[in-house]
Parts: sequence; C-alpha cells; structure tokens
Amino acid sequence: MLSLLFSVYRSLVCLLPGGRIRAFGHGPDRISRVLVINLNRQPKRWRRVVRELARFRTFEGLPFTTLVTRMSAVDARDGKAVAATADVDASYKLRDQLFVHHQQELLDCFDPEQLIKMTRQEIAVARSHVEAWKEIAAGADKYVLIVEDDIWLKPGAAKAIDHGWQQASDRSIVQDELQMLYLSYLDAGNNAERTDVSDAIFRPVRGLWFLSAYVLSKDCAKQLLRAMPVVGPVDLWMNLRFGEVKVLALAAPVILQRLDGGSDNSYSILPYLARCGIVNAIGKSRPKKETVGFVLASTTDSESEQMSMALSMLGLRTRAYDHNDRPVDSRTLIKVLETYEALVNAPLTPDALVWFVERSGASFIFTEGVLEQKDHPKVFTPRHVLQL
Repeated sequence: MLSLLFSVYRSLVCLLPGGRIRAFGHGPDRISRVLVINLNRQPKRWRRVVRELARFRTFEGLPFTTLVTRMSAVDARDGKAVAATADVDASYKLRDQLFVHHQQELLDCFDPEQLIKMTRQEIAVARSHVEAWKEIAAGADKYVLIVEDDIWLKPGAAKAIDHGWQQASDRSIVQDELQMLYLSYLDAGNNAERTDVSDAIFRPVRGLWFLSAYVLSKDCAKQLLRAMPVVGPVDLWMNLRFGEVKVLALAAPVILQRLDGGSDNSYSILPYLARCGIVNAIGKSRPKKETVGFVLASTTDSESEQMSMALSMLGLRTRAYDHNDRPVDSRTLIKVLETYEALVNAPLTPDALVWFVERSGASFIFTEGVLEQKDHPKVFTPRHVLQL
C-alpha cells in the first residue's frame, strides 16, 4: 500500500513545475551535465527518472532534460561483466566496514581482518560508477551530477541544492576547489563524522552510505581512477577516499531513493550483520516482535547463514556459531542470552543443553539435513519443535 501511495504521489507531483535550479547550466562553475545510470532491462525506471527531472529548469531557463544523458549500467546478471577486473577488487575487510559504520556487535563476533566477498550486484554497481567516472574524465564538462535511476527529489530540493552549491563555491574561492558534493546519502547510524559544518553543507570524514546522487568534477573523476581498484562496495570505498578528495555534502540529503522501485541488490555484509543480530545496516529497523522464549536452531554448515538471517529478520537478536567456537557451558549460556534471543549451531555442553531444554517457552528449530546426521544428539523431546 505504501508503495502504491508513493507512486501516485510522485505521479501527481511530476505534473507540477519544480522551478529553476541555478546550480545547473552552462555558465562558469555550474553543473553542466546529468548522467543517469540505468540498466538496459529497466526502461521503465529511465522514463520515470526523466519525468522526475523534467519538472525543473536550468539557470538559463532551459528544460533540465537538456542536460540529461543516459549511461548503461553494468548488469549483475551478466557473468562476464561482473568477473574479476582491474577496476574492482571483490574482497574487502571487515575493518573497512567498521571505518564507515562502527558497530561493536560486529567486533564481538568477528575479527576486523575478516575477509568479505562482494556480491555480484555490488560488483556491478561499483563497475557502473567506475564507467561513469571514465566518461566524465574523458569529457569536457567540469562538473557532472551522477544519479542512479531510482531517485526522487524532496520538496525544497532546488533551493537546498542552490544554497549548498553557492556555499561550496564560496569555499572553493578561499580554500581548495570543490571536487565532490553529496546530494544524497544515508548517515551511517546517524553518527557520521562531520567537520566544517555550516547551515547548508559539511565536510564528511566518514559515515556516508549510498551514491544515489553526487556531483563529481572532471579532476576528481581522474583522481578516483588513479586510486583504483575499488576495494569493496563502492560507497564504502568512497569513504576511504575522503582524506584525499575535496568532498562536501549537503546538510541533509535532498535526493532520496524511491519507495516503489523495489531492489534486486544483495549486500555482502548482511550475513555478518544477521549473525550478530543486526539488520538495520541498510536503513531498515528490526521489525517489532511478539514476546517469545529463547530459540535454539541446529542446521548444516551450508544453512547456518540463511537461518541466522531468517531469525534476525523476525526481530530476534541472533548469534551464530561455527566449528572454531569453544563449547558453551550453562554459565556462559546464561550470559550469552542476556544479549541474544536465538542461537544457531551453539556448541552447548550437556549441562547447558539441559538448562535450555528446561526453560519454559524455549523453542527448537532443526533443518531436515541436520536431523539426518548420525551424530545429531537425540537427548530431548521439547514441546515446541519445528522441523524444516
């Protein structure tokens, strides 16, 4: 229902003129081009984003669409396109994630040097942005706005962009020339580190997710290309460049991702977040849950991450164990359950298992594969057992 209401809302808004955005145009130090990253198999999104942008006019009063160019996105379904290249390193370390968004739960569960492999979707997104940088570096425009095809502009966006662009330009006269300006972002945990804060803009140190809409200079595009390969998700990697790039961000994002577009993206960090009981790293709060007892789940090794994620998405703070974890006795178990409500493949000692079985309201989940294992313990018959 929310998606439908949003679609109707934007359809009606797009019938109304949005006014001029004076930061855009062909004058000196203006943003003279808009590059839209769009999948070939998503023509509906292209038409929709064009309607969104067509409401506005440039500094000269020309239709905003005169600045708009479409660029074909790299498709995650194309195996060759997301194969290993010199542009993107598909493995990154947990410490890079923690640099952007520090979450103690991750440190409690994993080593900061833990290697994480990017998903095909993340590789495709990174390569799409790299291709955009290449096009800008080879082009004639000094400043270009890069947008993904699932965006919409908040009320008051034109005024906020103009105000922010003016302050950024004023700073460039006194300080170094602007290279990058975020118009859209998600503040990681509402705790992004900011410096040089004004009413319109700030200089980020770390803590900005997403690259849905950002202004990039030709010089910055060249600098980013020299810094390749992109290591990890491209929005994460960009945070690691903040010390090298002259980057600013609007005080609040004015270009947001649509609520009716759906997404086939897949996040490499999500299984790790799920194992620690965190499911809000991409902006989604854990759903409200009914009061339940503790849950003990037993799966095969290949099913562990999926089970952890499923329990976390149900609102349960979940801890997953592997073969490297030490046995959990009853005293340790009691302490663990002060933080977590569901345990997956916990190596419980006999006394801990008895303690858990005797808990009122405790639930047990076993997958079919694990019940077929010869060494699976058959030591209890609790009332609340779910076999999957």
